[in-house]
Amino acid sequence: MKTIIRTLLINTAAIAISARVISGLSYNNELATLFLTSLALTLVNLLVKPIIKLLMLPLNLLTLGLLAWLVDMLMLYIVTLIVPGFRIEAFKFTGVSFAGVIIPEIFFNRFFSFFASSFILSLISSFFHWVAK
Repeated sequence: MKTIIRTLLINTAAIAISARVISGLSYNNELATLFLTSLALTLVNLLVKPIIKLLMLPLNLLTLGLLAWLVDMLMLYIVTLIVPGFRIEAFKFTGVSFAGVIIPEIFFNRFFSFFASSFILSLISSFFHWVAK
């Protein structure tokens, strides 16, 4: 139970931070939608994700683990279908220039916005899981 509550709180923080970073990820700035999205993501990750990972194990071994991100994207897509106010849409990254390093502006279509959202969400939640241990 403690693990589920910790995961729920970490997912809530990760979704809120990711929505600030990625303009294509939105939960309509409503706390109820944020908590419902976090609950749905927690339940999908605890119940559905292990089954899908087990079914995709041979392909995951062939791709040396690269299919794991595709499974995370699928879980995020399932959450967008379940929660009505949670959306991931195509967006345009405006680019960054810092200390001589320039990242040009990039347009992410819907597939790559799911990829970027999944990557940022897993990065933030992994950091919070690391801090919470």
